[in-house]
Amino acid sequence: MKKIILLWILFLGTNSIFAQGAGIQPSGNGTSSEPYQISNLTHLEWIIANPTSWDKYFVQTANINAAATSSWGTHLNEGWIPIGNSTTKFTGVYDGQGFAVSNLSMNRWQIQNAGFIGFANNATIKNLQVLEVDFHNYNSNIGIICGNAEGTTNISYCVSSGSLTLNQNANSVGGILGNASGSGIIIEYCFSSASINAVSWAGGIVGNMGLGTIRFSAFTGVLSGGTSLFGGLVGLSGAALIAYGNYVSGIVPSGTNVLFGNEGSLIVAPANEPINVFNNELNPGVPCGCAAGSTVGLSSTAITDPQEYPASWFEQTGMAINQDVNNNLPFPTNSPAPPPGQPRSIWIGGSGNWTDAANWTGGVPTGTPLPIVEIPSGNPVFSTSTPLDVAGIIINDGASLQISGNAKVNVVGSIVNAGNIVLDEENDGKVGLLRFTGAYSGGGLVEMKRQLIANRFVMISTPFDANTAGHFGEVGTSFHPNAQNFFRWNGQDYVNVTSNSSSISPGEGFFGFVGTAGFVQTTGKRSFSGRPNTQASYVLPAGNQTASNHPMQAGSITDNGWNLVGNPFSCGLDFTKLERTGVANSFYIYNPATDNYTYYSGGGITSAVIPPMQAFWLLADNASPSIANLTMNQVGTLSDNVSAQFRGGINRIVLQVVDQTDSIMRDQSVIADVFGTSDSFDAEWDAYKFLNGGLNPSLFTTDKQHYLANNATEIPFSGRKSMELGFKSARHQGVFRLGLLPEWMTETVAVYLEDTKLNKFINLHDNQYFFTHDTNDVGRFIVHLHKGVLSVEDYNDISVSEKSTRLWVYDEFAYVIPAFNSTLSDVVILSVDGRRIFEFQTPLHESQKLQFDLPKLNTGVYILRISDGVGNNTQYKFLR
Repeated sequence: MKKIILLWILFLGTNSIFAQGAGIQPSGNGTSSEPYQISNLTHLEWIIANPTSWDKYFVQTANINAAATSSWGTHLNEGWIPIGNSTTKFTGVYDGQGFAVSNLSMNRWQIQNAGFIGFANNATIKNLQVLEVDFHNYNSNIGIICGNAEGTTNISYCVSSGSLTLNQNANSVGGILGNASGSGIIIEYCFSSASINAVSWAGGIVGNMGLGTIRFSAFTGVLSGGTSLFGGLVGLSGAALIAYGNYVSGIVPSGTNVLFGNEGSLIVAPANEPINVFNNELNPGVPCGCAAGSTVGLSSTAITDPQEYPASWFEQTGMAINQDVNNNLPFPTNSPAPPPGQPRSIWIGGSGNWTDAANWTGGVPTGTPLPIVEIPSGNPVFSTSTPLDVAGIIINDGASLQISGNAKVNVVGSIVNAGNIVLDEENDGKVGLLRFTGAYSGGGLVEMKRQLIANRFVMISTPFDANTAGHFGEVGTSFHPNAQNFFRWNGQDYVNVTSNSSSISPGEGFFGFVGTAGFVQTTGKRSFSGRPNTQASYVLPAGNQTASNHPMQAGSITDNGWNLVGNPFSCGLDFTKLERTGVANSFYIYNPATDNYTYYSGGGITSAVIPPMQAFWLLADNASPSIANLTMNQVGTLSDNVSAQFRGGINRIVLQVVDQTDSIMRDQSVIADVFGTSDSFDAEWDAYKFLNGGLNPSLFTTDKQHYLANNATEIPFSGRKSMELGFKSARHQGVFRLGLLPEWMTETVAVYLEDTKLNKFINLHDNQYFFTHDTNDVGRFIVHLHKGVLSVEDYNDISVSEKSTRLWVYDEFAYVIPAFNSTLSDVVILSVDGRRIFEFQTPLHESQKLQFDLPKLNTGVYILRISDGVGNNTQYKFLR
């Protein structure tokens, strides 16, 4: 008797342990602003047990292992109970945020409309993975993501895998959706590798779909068990079905259709949309079920080669081929996570170095790209300067990934982030970069750190999807909601942004002051957080001044307009890849470290890469400028030349003028040695000049028509190059210093400065030039350049191009410089009455200069006579 009682107790206990229960209510209230937060199986149990919640909003915040469902049910193995049925349909929104529900088990023969979601009406199911399911059923409308859908239900960015086994009474079976009813249903960007064993109406994506739209989706699994209305995409389909941009490399039974199991009607792809593609070698002789021109079949070899696909197919569909992903077959990069079965490297350390093998399962991940990196907990730090390519990143709630200022991470797939990604900045200005080609999902944020200099304006933009100006402000109550020092540019003037709620958009640039009453008060390293943008559009005002977009300077340029835009991405923006219409090939950045503008041309001078959070000026040169539809995938880059403040150069000379009264007041002008450029304005290389406001001086070269901040010219190996150097300043007293900045150059270039106002020469390699100023000396200076390997003696040469023999007199000395390609045989100084006072008879060549002192001369007028030895004489008069 005791044994019987004991067995009975054990039986009841077992049933109680393994039966599906009431679950635990998740946090949130089910609204769009506060959705229910689903992070474990007990939360899913709560949804099942509470049908009144099936019209609410849900977000999944972690991967969920549902293996325990194999023991749910009265008979211990009935398993999962679908969310939504014919009595109470699911009408809410379930956002998986890229996370997975894995190992779902279901063996409920009596249930119709079975899947993770059972029956959906006007619902949204997105960003969800349901992986490695084991479904057995004896009824109809079975799908891994959803069993039955009607109305305007949208299923997008979903992934499924596992097995579905149905008996002869079951139909309408699909890897994503079982049955679709209604023209408003859309299936897009979905992927299934499921194995489906059925008798009829079975599809790799949808079992039965006569209306609606299926696009940009893929099936790579196996269909088996029957021949009646099977299709790699849709089992039973109708002529009204809209289908395009899909891909099938799964196996379908002989005697069925490889894409659509139609009943006498052929599916037609809409005009101007990408066609459907399938593997015609895995399924030889199997008809497509498509109208002519709506599909293409490729061999097993060709289907792994992007060159074999129709033109622009990958760009239009959002799919990609990668040798380490999905067996080198196409997969939807917009899917929230890479296809099932892809290898993963899992972080098992705490806070530690990425390169420590003890922190990983199986050691430090290797390969190109690395497998999917999963960070369940902990805080790995990636600080290697070599760019890291990784197939995907998954970060759980509470975990983080830090990318140091000299490090770069390129994700060729998707990011599922419920934690935090930190992009740091080093003291030298190098910034951490993050680029990804797939989708970004999950409730986690990217945190970008930037050094802010006190009491300076900065040009700033946002790499995040923030849409209000409060995104830039101080955290908490210290932000100045009415700060008078945060501006946007409206095409004519700066406009103060005074409200946290003022709208902003990706690609827009701003000027903000750092300090008291600034848009931020604290200096040093600041953090900005958000969800990263992947695309943006620039809306540029008309370029013509008469169309209200005024130029930023009062110089020679009066017919063009400036636009303040910004890098909208968490990686560098490659300016050379922008598809510009009516926009000059140069840009300008204000550098708070030097309190002046630096200038760069997009044609190749230095790096044309603009760092994250950096705003810049663009010049529109016609009435209809545009830069639109930028994507991170197309123009984002991980260049080594990305730093928070743009610096560097190739074969260039940087001249700098500094106000000695206040060394912060300074400016620069760049001369670049570029083969094939001219002395006039070269749109692909030269950059117009912003004239500085206030007391800041302005330094620039000129081609007679334009003030240039960046002047590209070809400096010859033999001969000289000369160009005018303009100078302007509102300060008409004090001393200015003009010199060279140290810059790397392929060849040495001798640089001489000629002051035409004082008839004075200075070798800028050895000296800086100090001068006073009492008016705007636009044409005061000339820069003379000579390229070649120079000796110490050569630095004493004066290089003059296309000028006659010249005389300069300054202080106690006189200088004579022969004309280009000439030799002087006799140099004589005469008094006005013809007396010979000084004579130099040694031949003087173009590579030499003659210097003689004048103290012995009394005040008066003298004549300098120069002879070239063949009867040509030149005379100069000068005053002592």
